[in-house]
Formats: sequence, C-alpha cells, structure tokens
Amino acid sequence: MTLNSFPEDQDERGAKSFPNESYPSNSNENPMPNDGAENVNHTSMDMTPVGTGLDQISNNTSAPHQTQNKPGKWRIGTLIPAVGSVPHDYEPYDHRGDIVKGATTNFETLIHLMKGSLGTGMLAMPIAFKNAGILDGLIGCVLISFIASYGMHQLLRMQHHVSKQLGVPLIDYADAMKHAVTGGPKYLSWLSKPAPYLVDFFLCSFQLGICCVYVSFISNSVKQISDDYWLHLSLRTWFIITGALVLVMGQIRNLHHLSPFSTAGDFLIVGGLGMVFYYIFQGGLTPHPDVVLIPEHPFKGFALFFGTLMTAVQSIGVIVSLENNMKTPADYRKPFGVFNIGMVFITCLYGFTGLVGYCKYGNATQGSVTLNLPKESILPVLVKLAFAFVILFTYPLPLPFFFCFFFFSFLSIGKPAFFVKKFLFFYYCFFIFYCPQYVPT
Repeated sequence: MTLNSFPEDQDERGAKSFPNESYPSNSNENPMPNDGAENVNHTSMDMTPVGTGLDQISNNTSAPHQTQNKPGKWRIGTLIPAVGSVPHDYEPYDHRGDIVKGATTNFETLIHLMKGSLGTGMLAMPIAFKNAGILDGLIGCVLISFIASYGMHQLLRMQHHVSKQLGVPLIDYADAMKHAVTGGPKYLSWLSKPAPYLVDFFLCSFQLGICCVYVSFISNSVKQISDDYWLHLSLRTWFIITGALVLVMGQIRNLHHLSPFSTAGDFLIVGGLGMVFYYIFQGGLTPHPDVVLIPEHPFKGFALFFGTLMTAVQSIGVIVSLENNMKTPADYRKPFGVFNIGMVFITCLYGFTGLVGYCKYGNATQGSVTLNLPKESILPVLVKLAFAFVILFTYPLPLPFFFCFFFFSFLSIGKPAFFVKKFLFFYYCFFIFYCPQYVPT
C-alpha cells in the first residue's frame, strides 16, 4: 500500500497547491484560485485508513460547493477548507466517489471486514471461555460485541456529521476528533489541538502491537513446520523471511486490489476452521469433566476473557478504513448493512469456537486451539500453515505505516517525496518484524 503524494508545501493561505502529477514537487504551479470564491479541490487517493487524510490535490475534481474566499487549514497532510456556507442538504456520501480511487463494493467490503476480524484471536477463544466459564463466556461474548459495535457506529456517525458540517466528502478520524472537541463543551475546547495527535499516536501504537503479534505468529508457525519436515532455521531467520513477505504485501495500493487476497484468506480460514472442528467433534463432543459454568474466580477470569475477546473482535483501524473506501458508504451502517451483518457472523463464530473448544479440552485448553490438536497427523500442520497465510494476507489491512507517514510529514522533510515516503515505509516494516525477536514466546 502506498500513497500518491507527500504534503510538502503550503501556499500563502495555508492550503496545499500541487501540480497535476502523481508525486508533487515544491512547485506552486496551478495554485488554487482566489477570484472571489475559493474553489476547493479535493483529493484522488488509493486508500485512506484511519489517521490519514486527503492526501493529494487534484485539479480535475471540484468540490460540490464553494467557500467565501476563506483560507483552508492543513494538519498532517489533510486539507480542511474553511467553508463559508454549506448547503443544508449537503450529503458527504454522494461526493465520496469523487475522491476515492479503487472503491470497494458491499461484498468486497464484507469480505475485508470478516478477514480483518477473523484471525489468530479466534484460535484463542477456547482459552477465553476457560477463563470466564461457559455462562459468563456466552453472555460476555454477546454483550461485549454489542458494546464494541455500538461504539463503532457512534464513531462513524460522528465522522459523517463532522464531514457534513464542513462540507467535505471525507474527513479522517483524527481531524473528526478535533472538530468534534471544538464544537463540544467549552471547558474541553483546549483539547482541540492535541486531540488529533493523540488519536494518531494511540491508533499507531495499537496497530503496531497487532502487526508485531502477526509477525511472531507467522514466523513461529512456519518454523515449527519447517523443523519437522524441511529445514532447521533459527527463529530470527524466519523473522527476516516474514519481513520480506510483509514488504511485498505492503505494496498493494488499495483495498480493491487486495480483494483477491482477502477472498483467498477467507477460504483458508474456512478450511482451517473446518479441520479444527473436525478434531473437536471427532468421536462426539462430550463435555470434559473440568468444564464449569462459572469459574472459581469469576472476576479475574472475566478480565482475561474481556482482553482476549476485545483484541480479537475490535479492529478499529480496519473498520473505519473500510467505510472510507466504499462505493456506497451509506450501506455500511444500515440496520442490515455490511457492518452489522459482518459483526453478527463474527460474534456467532467466535462464541461457537470458544464454546466447543473449551467443552472438548477443559482445563487442558491451551493458548491456541491448534496446540491441542494431535501432532502425529498432517492435518494440524496444514491448519497452522493455513492460518499463517491468512495472517500474511491480512497484513495490509492494519499496517500502520500511514499513521507514521502523516505524523512525520508535517516536518517538511523535503524532496524527493517519493523516496522519503518509501524510506519511512521500509523502515517501519523493518521495525515491525525486528521487535518480535525480543518478545518471549
């Protein structure tokens, strides 16, 4: 995944002005007009996840309205026009197609949503139910998923509301936070300046941790298989190999091009889960004697259950970026829209996996249900390999390079922007697959 531009310059009014090229220079050719009404030009972008903004000014796409000769404001690569008047019936969704390149269909978005949420966390659901017990596990699974989904609906609704107020088709998560705080209670208005940077920082840190876990999971899974059937290489060597694959996957420019990998990943998930369920139901599913409805220490166990489930189902960077890149974003938050359908399916699958896995193995349930599978058969090996590929195909979805890129871009690093951008990308990917080497497994 790469970006089309690098926000290097601002004109005298604070708005960026780029020539009509893929990678802009410091030239101020084709500046934004200032003839009584400022014609605000929006961007043409490949993929805009949470934390990024409108990253390239296109001289071919005009805004749906005009401002009253007021300057635009710029924060970390995002152009927010100072709108003088916005039509009361302005609908951001109607103009989203003007700035999103390679937008995804509803089905493609659903595939991305399921693959972005179905991963290694699902394999840990049996031990989550072991910590919480069957009763608390089932109730908690439904309740926590509902609260998380409601929070995401509120976030997306707030972004849409701010976009409508400003008269822009799309606004990033951080800038939406800034304008929401500005329009909120006066005693919180002082947070409007640090708020967007805090949002970017926490999102980047959250996704960094996820990506490091992904690298560790892929490397350890492939090493176990390789040691038994192929080469005996050190874990660090597999980290390097995994890092090289991550760099290749990270070059996918938009979600539309990522759809074939998402589809392949979903088939691998189905195949891997099918093999896991085959061993769980082999010989009949008789509840293990250790299985309990409520554990001896319910509060401590539920805290562990909560952390496992939230890590598994809550992928805020993926969820918001998917809505930002849809052809019909209005279908995302409908009662029977893409998001609700995906979350219901994900919640049911997580709850079912945790319940049957815990009933099968009881207190012997391990951190990943694949570790409970028999080692003398080839099928468990295929399960590990399938999920390793699933995580690899998932990698471009939460890759937090965008956050770091826009965090550093306001420093005016200089030309050439393309090479600076690539350097930051490769450096960040190197950091991601280097850190897990020092995390105990």
